Amino acid sequence: MFGVSLFSSIISNNSISYSLHFFLLEKGGSRNSPFIILMPPIIAFDLETTGLNPKNDAIIEIAMIKFDETGILERYTTLINPGFSLPAESVNITGITDVDLKDAPFFSDIRPKILEFLTEWTPLLGHNVDFDISFFREYGIDVGARPLLDTFRIAEILFFDAKSLNLGSLLESFGKSFDGAHRALADSEATIILFEHCIEEMKNATAEKSMILSYLASAFSTDSAIGYVLQYAGFPRKAVSLNQIQKLIIDRRRAVPELQFFHDENLDISWKEILKKGGKRNMKTVQKGSNSNADQDLEWSVQSTYGEWEVADINLKNEFFNSFLEERVEQGKMLDLTTHAFREKELLLIEAPTGVGKTFAYGIPAIITSIQTGKPVYISTNTKTLQDQIFEKDIPAMRSLCDAQEIGDFSVTKVKGRSNYLSIFLFFEYIDENLREEIEYIVVAKLLFWLTKTEYGELDELSWYGQEYSIIDKLRSNDRRVLIPENPYRKEEFLYRVRQDAKTANIIIINHALLLSETTDDAPSKILPDIKFLVIDEVHNLEAVATDALKSATTLSDIEGALTGIDLIIKRQKSKPVADPFIFPELKEISESIVLNFGMTFDVLYRYLAFRVPQSQDNKYSQTLLEPNFFKQEGVGGISRILDALADRIHELITHLYGAPEALYVQMDRPISSIEWALKILQTIFREQEKDFIKIITLKNGEISVSITPLHVGKVLDNRLYNSLDACVATSATLSVHGDFSYIEKSLSMQSFSKHVLASDFDYASQALLFIPSDIGEIKNTIDRERIHDFIGDILSIVRGRTLGLFTSFMSIKEVFLQINPRLKKEGVTLMTQGLSGGRQRMIEYFRQHSDSSALFGTDSFWEGIDIPGKNLETLIIYKFPFAVPTDPVFIARSRLYRDSFSEYSLPAMIIKLRQGLGRLIRTKTDKGIIILLDSRINSAWGEKVKAGFPEGIKIRSGTKEIFLEMLKKKKM
Repeated sequence: MFGVSLFSSIISNNSISYSLHFFLLEKGGSRNSPFIILMPPIIAFDLETTGLNPKNDAIIEIAMIKFDETGILERYTTLINPGFSLPAESVNITGITDVDLKDAPFFSDIRPKILEFLTEWTPLLGHNVDFDISFFREYGIDVGARPLLDTFRIAEILFFDAKSLNLGSLLESFGKSFDGAHRALADSEATIILFEHCIEEMKNATAEKSMILSYLASAFSTDSAIGYVLQYAGFPRKAVSLNQIQKLIIDRRRAVPELQFFHDENLDISWKEILKKGGKRNMKTVQKGSNSNADQDLEWSVQSTYGEWEVADINLKNEFFNSFLEERVEQGKMLDLTTHAFREKELLLIEAPTGVGKTFAYGIPAIITSIQTGKPVYISTNTKTLQDQIFEKDIPAMRSLCDAQEIGDFSVTKVKGRSNYLSIFLFFEYIDENLREEIEYIVVAKLLFWLTKTEYGELDELSWYGQEYSIIDKLRSNDRRVLIPENPYRKEEFLYRVRQDAKTANIIIINHALLLSETTDDAPSKILPDIKFLVIDEVHNLEAVATDALKSATTLSDIEGALTGIDLIIKRQKSKPVADPFIFPELKEISESIVLNFGMTFDVLYRYLAFRVPQSQDNKYSQTLLEPNFFKQEGVGGISRILDALADRIHELITHLYGAPEALYVQMDRPISSIEWALKILQTIFREQEKDFIKIITLKNGEISVSITPLHVGKVLDNRLYNSLDACVATSATLSVHGDFSYIEKSLSMQSFSKHVLASDFDYASQALLFIPSDIGEIKNTIDRERIHDFIGDILSIVRGRTLGLFTSFMSIKEVFLQINPRLKKEGVTLMTQGLSGGRQRMIEYFRQHSDSSALFGTDSFWEGIDIPGKNLETLIIYKFPFAVPTDPVFIARSRLYRDSFSEYSLPAMIIKLRQGLGRLIRTKTDKGIIILLDSRINSAWGEKVKAGFPEGIKIRSGTKEIFLEMLKKKKM
């Protein structure tokens, strides 16, 4: 044996650092044979608990495995009696029952064994290790200052683009099986496998990744867990400086080819010419990010009701068209309507049901319009996900169609808001500062790996967790310094490249939030050319998005944070040797005065909230609409003087800082703007005459926040958006109620739009059945609700999967899950439930892969935007009608704009959302399925209006649950 001990710790200046000592073994020899390195042992461990809070919950199982490169050295696992009956949720997740724990030892009985296992100083390894350590500490187990290695964090860096960092999902992605999730021993063994895979991944890293790993190993503190793991994997292999890393990233950015663009203002062609043979044109097609393939010849027929049949036997070259190549009469109508609107410069509102193919129907005319006019056409979507889908999937499909005729060259780019892009300059500046926290090392490491691969630099390409968000917020491109000439990396910035692309692209794909900020904000931070031709997809979401996008909010913490930020910038600048130093003001007195005055205004707001909503000790969240009676409350009258004093102090601060050099002043631009904006919000709140805003006071985790948003979103859109456009096509699958557009007209001020309702190309009479049980009672009744939950379980026991359940609250999902999951688990049916089963995308991916034995339960975000065609989804359960929350301040304020708020506002909004949910089931002409509606209010006085909103021709049946279940059984036989 070459080394006397596995580790040595060096204690100096009250800090502990670690250096690794390795055994040297002869190949194939014993521990005492020399010549080959043996890595020191590690203890992998996992706990199963009754919940997530170590203060209130208990450990019910523990597993500890000591291992090194030779294999498992020692194991210890046991169940633990918590001394009380297990909660249902714990039983559901772990499968451990009270019977299992009846004869298990108490923790006090096994504590000596755990301490004995931990006697030898070794690192601890876990997946999300901090969670387990928090329980150890609560139980009095001191793990000391040893490294806490976390496979979650290691995988987060190495596999930054993984769809899920769930232990089982990661192992599956590596082709490794994993059984026994949520049992301590199985999870510990899986963690070891994952750790070994990560170490192997690092050891076999490419030259580029190896360079980054060597830099990280040199730059990161050896006290950090990540630094320890890097040493364990043999890094650094060579000395790598920050300058070398910066050069690697910048060279990558400069290697991205500039787009070529084509415009021909004299070109005069129509979509009909594209959709038929002839009219050949030789144009080189260029698209950023296109992945079109030339695989297969297909045919596509389109009927235009505005003329004679147009039959196009086009040679399409993309398998993606397989799902589109159906005879779509309504698509032809929409193509005509959109083309006419662009040519005649009209405002057009089209309801295009699922299956029409609306993306194509507005996309082709948009392409032609841009080619003809030389002006860009903007396509705005509700979500960034749909934005990416159109760019990455639909646009290449349209390009294949155009390429088949050698017609219609067009360039495309997608643009998101400034804050979506990483700033190269801010990132390098951040790395150059001294990093102290483990979480900072993790974020930097993940970004470095990602920067060698990303083309667009969009931060939502990555998943972020907990404290990481506060770090990422410092690196976003919504900082004036990103685009100023003094930025040495200006032309390599992702935001700069995107803005350059947008100047010349034919089609610019944006999202509603960016659309609203670009057209309603007067700030000089706009990144898009003027918008004249616009398509608004999923326009039914525009009011909600506008409400959030046009909302302004602030807290006292925001203001204090901004002042602290200014102070740090000043201190950092003072520490630098400068030939002609700027004389900074004494910030402390001014800051204290500003915080004091802001604090007094927030105190008044808190008193009003307490008056409106009585507080209880455990009330962590409450909210109220600021009503007219606010201005009669004590103390409100004197606030104007406080706000005047605030304005004076803020003006004094800015006057002092304005004399700083430009390069320095722009660093303080964001915190200064934050303080000015906070003042503006409060001035609006306390002006009684400001009646066009919804004013909201919120208490969350002990802190007061205030927000304002326009009362009449439609008026803002009409004045700042519609009136500036040459032409607009707004569309969605659900816009009208019984063919009446009154609701959308008023909420979005779309009275000037011409309106059209397209028929569905689906035969709902033969494709879908909607069943309404007659004997299950009311969801509001506790006893009935349990009966309803059992009914859901009965349904899933028969169909076994391929089911989507749409709910209106997480509480409802949890109730159903706890009641029926134990039984379904025994039957081999997996319930994927929002809030309990991971992120939305992971749930959907799992469901697609295991649809025959799983059900997917979700709330708000699952009612739309999910596309699961074919046999993967055959049953849809609607738990409750999706009415807006009646206590929501925005809902309360806007409902007062209507004479009959229920029939004119609440009910139409619900029906539109319900129709979105119903649209999840039938996605193509070959889909078939059953919808079960569990809300007994369908039998109320307004229930007929709801039924009239169901898809035309759908069969509606009502009967006892026994009759329905028997029907399901026969269907499955």
